[in-house]
Amino acid sequence: MRILIAEDDEAGGLLLSSVLRKELNWEVTLTSNGGVAWWHLTDPKTDPYDLLITDLHMPEISGLDLVRRVRATKQVSSLNILVCTANKDRETVKEMIQLRTNGYILKPYQPNAVVEKVREFSSGKIHRRVAIEGNVEAEPTAAV
Repeated sequence: MRILIAEDDEAGGLLLSSVLRKELNWEVTLTSNGGVAWWHLTDPKTDPYDLLITDLHMPEISGLDLVRRVRATKQVSSLNILVCTANKDRETVKEMIQLRTNGYILKPYQPNAVVEKVREFSSGKIHRRVAIEGNVEAEPTAAV
């Protein structure tokens, strides 16, 4: 499984990528910039990713805009997306549901919670539904 992590918190991104590599032995690419993440996703010389894990607040292209671009671009529109953010704004959560993200985990989170979610992706247990974890003022699970 190929995973792209877009996380502007350097320590958090390094910890998460390290845990995913160690626990699951998957190929992980880490970037702290939404523009660079977009380049990784759309570079024709790069093998496609299976999962994007993104924060919402990043330089150049926000995670929200990154998700919007992914869903609007045929080449990558079916990519599984897991959002890991401190943003629990109801409107943002609703938009993530409308954009067909597959998960929304609130920070601070335990890396093992993300590992479990990624295991669900790899086993096919999560597909085209948002599972929101944490204290959010929205429906806890919504089918899309």
